[in-house]
Amino acid sequence: MFIDSIHDKNIYTKIDFLNTNKQKNKESHDFINYFQTALGEISNIQNNSKKNIEQFQSNHSDISLNDIMINLQKSSISMELAIQVRNRIISAYKEIMNQQV
Repeated sequence: MFIDSIHDKNIYTKIDFLNTNKQKNKESHDFINYFQTALGEISNIQNNSKKNIEQFQSNHSDISLNDIMINLQKSSISMELAIQVRNRIISAYKEIMNQQV
């Protein structure tokens, strides 16, 4: 059995102790991307319900009043969820800022 010399290989390419900031930065970008995607979906739900209401009022489509009411409730619930998430984030931020080091 042949064992390679440790000097032939760069050990720092496999184990990167100094790149912890890149991992934290990547995780924060993942959270930001997830949050932006969620807000975009909420916006799409609201725009879709608004478009359905306009089509129903102008009698241009076969959308029933039941579908419109369901879409309005989806829009309302998604907006309330976004507000609650925002409130939780703000309260967590305030709690972290009030901690003594």
